[in-house]
Amino acid sequence: MVMFRRILCPTDFSEPSRKAIELARSLAVQFGAELRIMHCVEPVTIHGPTIDMGAPSSAFDVAGYQDLILKQAEESLRALGAELSSRELEVSIHLARGKPGEEIAAHAEDFGADLVIIATHGESGWRRFLFGSVAEKVMRTARCPVLTVHEDGGGASVRPPGPAAER
Repeated sequence: MVMFRRILCPTDFSEPSRKAIELARSLAVQFGAELRIMHCVEPVTIHGPTIDMGAPSSAFDVAGYQDLILKQAEESLRALGAELSSRELEVSIHLARGKPGEEIAAHAEDFGADLVIIATHGESGWRRFLFGSVAEKVMRTARCPVLTVHEDGGGASVRPPGPAAER
């Protein structure tokens, strides 16, 4: 029988992510596993410390904006962790900064995750080519099984550890 002790569920706070969290919570309760909810904030990258908007008083404070995003993400994660926690479920949170696909796969290993449950947003065609897929990156690089929850509610799929697990 497969046993999960630690389940990692990344979120972008979208509805599809909420579905993945519900599944992760259910499995964590069923297996008596620890559930970690994670969010990753991509750094705001702009050349120089500010953007000049044309008028002297309209410079955009990039560092301040990044701090605001991180603060809001941390507050949202804390609220979500509190909402999910119960006597029967240990929930922890993790806020990362970087490229989501890379950060999620790296944190899964650091956390010792037995399973990653991640939502897909159903991008295809040129949007997927242009923006890539965080879920796809995690599936290719994580060293543990990855279960994807499809946005349209059409079910889930599991990718067992592949070549990345053999490193």
